[in-house]
Amino acid sequence: MQHDTSGRRLMKRSDLAVLAVLVIACLGALLWMRSRQSVQASAENYAVLTVGEEVAAVWPLADHHADEVLDLSEYGFPGKAQFHDGAVRVIEVDCPDKVCESMGYVKDEFQSVVCLPNRTAIQIYTPEEAANMGLLD
Repeated sequence: MQHDTSGRRLMKRSDLAVLAVLVIACLGALLWMRSRQSVQASAENYAVLTVGEEVAAVWPLADHHADEVLDLSEYGFPGKAQFHDGAVRVIEVDCPDKVCESMGYVKDEFQSVVCLPNRTAIQIYTPEEAANMGLLD
């Protein structure tokens, strides 16, 4: 039994047009994300420690490349921050679930480490964002 496929197309022109638009949109999004990553990686970002609703400390990540551990208990957080290669993570936290310890190192814009039981966060800001928020005074 033979099938006659001479009158059928696998894709219509409208299907090809939709596919082309989707491919162009995906490529555009990929290029935009890559350009944002290069901006984020080259900027000298700041790690901002907030406890409750108060900013407790601001650290320029560019100043912290060696393995350095800071005790954060003086800021009201029962744990430590470890800096390495311009990034920061939370270690040795006194809380029940220790989820914040598993978040690893952060260094790029929009990244953060959050400890809900202790109402504490370390958020990464670009120099422009930190200046706009008045954190660099």
